[in-house]
Amino acid sequence: MNILLIEDSPLDLAVIKSIINKADPSITIETAENGIKGLELIKHGMFDCIFIDYRLPDINGIEILKKIYNAQTDLPPYPAIILTGDSDRTIFKESMKYGAQDYLRKDNISPDIMLFAIEKARHTFKVKLEKYDISQKYEHSQKIEAIGQLTGGIAHDFNNLLTVVLGNTQLLSEYIHRKYDDDQYCQKKLKTVQRSAQKGADLVQHLMTYSRHRNMVHVPTNINDIITKMQDLMARTIGQIVQIQNDLDDMLWTCNIDPFELELLIINMSANARDAMPDGGIIKIKTQNSSLNMQKAQRLNLAEGRYICLSISDTGIGIPDDIKDKIFTPFFTTKEIGKGTGLGMSISHNFVQSCGGAIDIISAPRGGTTFNIYLPQCMQETAIAREDEQEINIIQAHETILVTEDEDDIRELAITILANNGYKILKAANAKQAIDILANPDTHIDLLFTDIIMPGDMNGVQLAIRALVLRPDIKILFTTGFIKSSIPDINLLDEYTVLNKPYQKNKLLCTVQTVLKS
Repeated sequence: MNILLIEDSPLDLAVIKSIINKADPSITIETAENGIKGLELIKHGMFDCIFIDYRLPDINGIEILKKIYNAQTDLPPYPAIILTGDSDRTIFKESMKYGAQDYLRKDNISPDIMLFAIEKARHTFKVKLEKYDISQKYEHSQKIEAIGQLTGGIAHDFNNLLTVVLGNTQLLSEYIHRKYDDDQYCQKKLKTVQRSAQKGADLVQHLMTYSRHRNMVHVPTNINDIITKMQDLMARTIGQIVQIQNDLDDMLWTCNIDPFELELLIINMSANARDAMPDGGIIKIKTQNSSLNMQKAQRLNLAEGRYICLSISDTGIGIPDDIKDKIFTPFFTTKEIGKGTGLGMSISHNFVQSCGGAIDIISAPRGGTTFNIYLPQCMQETAIAREDEQEINIIQAHETILVTEDEDDIRELAITILANNGYKILKAANAKQAIDILANPDTHIDLLFTDIIMPGDMNGVQLAIRALVLRPDIKILFTTGFIKSSIPDINLLDEYTVLNKPYQKNKLLCTVQTVLKS
């Protein structure tokens, strides 16, 4: 067992070391005479337990705990015990608040007490860490459960989209084969194919979002747009035995949220509402602008001001008063064992709080339930058009781009789009071919546009690293069909732009322009 002892008093240090040695002679002890050195040892060492003196010459023990405290796990990196000669209970409370497992007074330490404190601290630390790990796994499983709710609807939607794409491309093929001359007909069919393909891409993005951990990205959003887009999917996945009614305010303000997390909230709350109506009923989703006065804002622990109110109501069995306060508690569930994780509402509550909002519950036994979700108004406007729908003007493009992509059809698509807009193109089907081109000093290249996942010994990130060695001034643009957490060498991507597949012409041209100008 290896212990770190942060103590500035040589006398106290000698006494405590002696007590630890008497408790267990096999324990090794590393020491630090001040907080700064202690923090360095914590950062670079491995310890079974750390003892921190409260009064140190540079920073006190609570400040050390604050610096090493992880708010997610509610723990420091190792089991921690505060040592002090004071009897101030405030020190005890503060040390527990920042993750310490115990608090010992120096005038009340014996070998037995010391050994007991170490074992207790290690056990408490282990239990708390295991609880955090379980909560993370359950949170992930809650998202998988959401996928279960979505699967039927997504399969139905995807088959519909594929029917539209395949049917219209076949009609176009036959039309062109017969050499008819009707541009309007062809344009109409192509627009239909494009819309269906984009919906398919959006569905895939939803699945990728729900099935993996991701960081929240808050953007100005009109909630009505999200609810409208989800309408068909909700009807098939949630509304099999219930009716879903929307009542959306046409003049709704925008709010700053993560759209995908809000979709997950709506699915979770609607699924709970459906389960509360086993014999059928009505789920009503309503949006409205709301100005909270001081009294109501204080009751919700919010600031007075303007909010968007999203209400999700059901006509079900209601929530008993004795469990209302437990609804958002992690792992709390009224469902049978195996029927729910008890994390769906907790995740939704955390998301709303991260947006600066709150959830108000109105319910009565057999009287239905309404969840009023308040989200602060955002003064920014939502983007009117998708970036890939905006017109892009490229004037006298002259740069040379090396396109590296192992999928032939995608490579040719990118080459055609870029070449048609004036760029000079070099192409490679894998990283080895790209390196051969990059190594030629007579070939001028402004931008490497490379897929990340490619066959062979070198992926796109590794290719980019070698490209920068050969040509330090070259610009880099990555593309991938994977989400960020699945990408190898992900830590190397933070300072570079990644263009997600599927991309369309304008999105590609806009991103290339931006990277070349950076």
